[in-house]
Amino acid sequence: RATPPDAITAVLQPIVDKIVDADFMIIDKLSMPPYIIKLIYDCFALLHHMHLGCKEGGAESIKGNLWPTSNFRNIRDAQLLRAASIPAKVRAYSEPQQFTREINEETLEFMEPFLSIRNTSGVPCFNYQRGMMACGNAAHVLDWLQEVHALGVLVVRSRRFSERSEAAGAADVGDSSTAQHDTKE
Repeated sequence: RATPPDAITAVLQPIVDKIVDADFMIIDKLSMPPYIIKLIYDCFALLHHMHLGCKEGGAESIKGNLWPTSNFRNIRDAQLLRAASIPAKVRAYSEPQQFTREINEETLEFMEPFLSIRNTSGVPCFNYQRGMMACGNAAHVLDWLQEVHALGVLVVRSRRFSERSEAAGAADVGDSSTAQHDTKE
């Protein structure tokens, strides 16, 4: 069964309502925003199927922890994603029709490394609390990204289940028509 549109709205809308345009204007003015903000940009760009470019190594050491290499500068320099556009993109992506159309298994896989980042003590780093320490309402985008991932997993599983059910139904129809044909002969 498909994930009901009102379930998607019920989960995402309260978070979307907390994401304020003005809170992101300052990010465009920062020459070097906090690392967690860079990762939000990366994850958000992946979610929107934006080409990030490639960085060598794939990870960098920050304060003794190994973190995925950020493509923030590539994203910002190419103006693929401006901070001012984040709230509008969040609202649009949160619409159930667009959400179910856009989310896919590959995107969810690409989001995994961001959601599983931990510091040396094993504490998750890509979360609401870290976002609040870095830049106020950016935390709400982190919260939104985590919920999008969780809902996306449900949508993808639901699609797979529907596809299997349709395939099984088609096979059953094929078997019954063959059986009917065999009995007529």
